[in-house]
Amino acid sequence: MGMAQILELQMKQIIHRQFGYTSEDELEKLERKTFGQAVWILKEKEVRPDIIKLLEKNRDNRNNMAHSFLVDTMISTSLGVSMESIEVRLLDKAIFELENVILFWEWCIKHNNLMQIVN
Repeated sequence: MGMAQILELQMKQIIHRQFGYTSEDELEKLERKTFGQAVWILKEKEVRPDIIKLLEKNRDNRNNMAHSFLVDTMISTSLGVSMESIEVRLLDKAIFELENVILFWEWCIKHNNLMQIVN
């Protein structure tokens, strides 16, 4: 979850710096936005569609981990059913995808390549 929060913070920093969210009121509102709401702002500002799709996938993974994974694990454990191997694989896959989107996100920022190329 910590890595997703770091990515969320980076998205909010880009929104602040590149898209003019500079007033104190705007910054306070931006600070309260969720990961998904930050992705929506980036989509609205026409950030590259491939990045948006990756961010949306990671939003969904994050929400699943936060809302379903922990509950499913607790329920299966309390029932004496071990779904650990399935859950761990899903968690590993989500972490792998998050690490990749973070690397791609950072590459795009470094090379000033966040925005769509318009012909």
